Amino acid sequence: CKRLLEAGADNYLRMDTPMRNLLGHLSALERLGPDTSDQNSVYGSLRIGFYRGDVKADGQLLPLSNLEYRALRKLVTAQGEIVPRDELLQAVWGDREVSDNALDACMHRLRAKLENSRSSVRLCTMRGIGYRVEDSD
Repeated sequence: CKRLLEAGADNYLRMDTPMRNLLGHLSALERLGPDTSDQNSVYGSLRIGFYRGDVKADGQLLPLSNLEYRALRKLVTAQGEIVPRDELLQAVWGDREVSDNALDACMHRLRAKLENSRSSVRLCTMRGIGYRVEDSD
């Protein structure tokens, strides 16, 4: 468990997560194998650390909130395909009730951070449908 905590396994959990839940998550990650902390996805110049909860754009750490990270992870996993708004809402907030404005605000902040980074990846709005990522290189 110590190895996983040092690798950042607790970064994706809320601060008020009960200790037994944290230990359950760590045990599940431990069962996934010794290289769990290094698994990631690459899209364009972005590298998404699935278990560390980090995002790097051309090697530079991108400071994302948990909500922004979850949205970007869902979009990158779709590999340029359109992700409908309802799927993004589910991926980012789960079953919590939030307004459409919450998603719009999250996407606005994420777009700004991507544009200010060294990344060639851009967030595209598909009006009335959803969002997708696009690699401009």
